[in-house]
Amino acid sequence: MRNLLVSLAIATALYVLLGVVLGWGGYALLVAVPAMMLANFLLARRTSRRLEALFQEVSRALQQRHVDHAIKLLEEAKRTYRDQFFLGKALDAQIGTILYAHKREFAAARPYLERAPLKNWQARAMLAASYFKDKDYAAMERVFEQACKKNKRAGLLWATYAWCQYKRGLREQAIEILARALRHQPGDEKLKASLLALQNERRLRMRRYEPEWWAFHLEKVPQPRQEIRLRRGRRPGRGQRR
Repeated sequence: MRNLLVSLAIATALYVLLGVVLGWGGYALLVAVPAMMLANFLLARRTSRRLEALFQEVSRALQQRHVDHAIKLLEEAKRTYRDQFFLGKALDAQIGTILYAHKREFAAARPYLERAPLKNWQARAMLAASYFKDKDYAAMERVFEQACKKNKRAGLLWATYAWCQYKRGLREQAIEILARALRHQPGDEKLKASLLALQNERRLRMRRYEPEWWAFHLEKVPQPRQEIRLRRGRRPGRGQRR
């Protein structure tokens, strides 16, 4: 919004200067409109560069496991860019994703995820997963349907939706969801394998989507076999000894 207002102010000033002060009324509009478009482009480009630098800093903070610092950076950016179109929702999506995936604060993440754009299917899938955890299945289905409609080629989104229905004991609904997904992306081998498993009365396994799948916290991350043996007091096998 701020960039647009500044651009409009520049265009208005040019129009008044050329039309009223210099008496170039016939040419004032021809100059003012392109000037507004150019100003808006340059301002948007400057904003984009600043956001790119911000997201790089957030990424570094997460890699170093400074999760709270990453959230603080995004919250400060929300105040800085509160007048920009759609940026508030995009930043909310990032904050909600971090709270959900990294801190596992599902209740705290939900208000942010609810404001996430529909095109951000990861954030919307996490929102639906939080409803699944609370057994609010009507809300879960609503969010999944909205997200799938806007992100028809996001295979993991469709698969997560199908898994939630499968876990509710609704195998046929899960099959229908995967069949719908394959109509949009018929070459997706992971979706094909998931659909075939359900059609053959086998379990729907999501490990083919790891590591992204674990971010939804719908299943526990399996422990390595060697770690399980050590916890049980058993020594690793010969091939595992160092």
